[in-house]
Amino acid sequence: MSGLGTEQSRDMPPPSSCSMMYQAVRAIRSALLAIRVRGTPCSHSTRFEVERAKMSKALNCMAASLLLVSALALTSQSSATAATTSCSVVGTWELTGITVDGKAIASRGQQRKIVTADHFMWINQATRRDTLPLKTRADSLVYSSVGGGSGTYRLQGDSYVEHIDYFNDPAYLGKDWKATCRTDKNHWVHSYTLPGAAGAASQAVVENWRRVA
Repeated sequence: MSGLGTEQSRDMPPPSSCSMMYQAVRAIRSALLAIRVRGTPCSHSTRFEVERAKMSKALNCMAASLLLVSALALTSQSSATAATTSCSVVGTWELTGITVDGKAIASRGQQRKIVTADHFMWINQATRRDTLPLKTRADSLVYSSVGGGSGTYRLQGDSYVEHIDYFNDPAYLGKDWKATCRTDKNHWVHSYTLPGAAGAASQAVVENWRRVA
């Protein structure tokens, strides 16, 4: 064997537990087959038949146990993988609803969030602001205002943390906004805790977003 081949063999990963169980089950099946087809001078004796039946039953039980352990191992591995799988947030999203402390609140307008592999951008505007009568300064401010923010984000499992680079309130600039996420195809559940102002109690906020692109 060449030096390269030796190094490659050293780097080969050990067989998985499922692979080892599969080989064990194959060996048991081979033993069962040998018991069925092997003939001996006493093969027709009652004692031999009893012993062969006991051995076959024991090997069958062993094979069933190994298959059960293998299935449980695969289930556990799948559950662990699902638990560490990150949310699928890349895309263009529109807000469909908000709850605060479990109670639905009326939407404050139209909101959209665009998420790339590393960055996010969120923007909002008042619904039908083009129909405002513009009779007051407040109407004029709403008519011409569009809010939002942007920055980078980190995603690991269900932990979604935005780092704010742009926001209409400068107090949040340069800070992290921690949230949890859960996605199911085109549905994104975005949950976070909103700190209370001036000593007020914090609020549990859940935003529901629908993927549009």
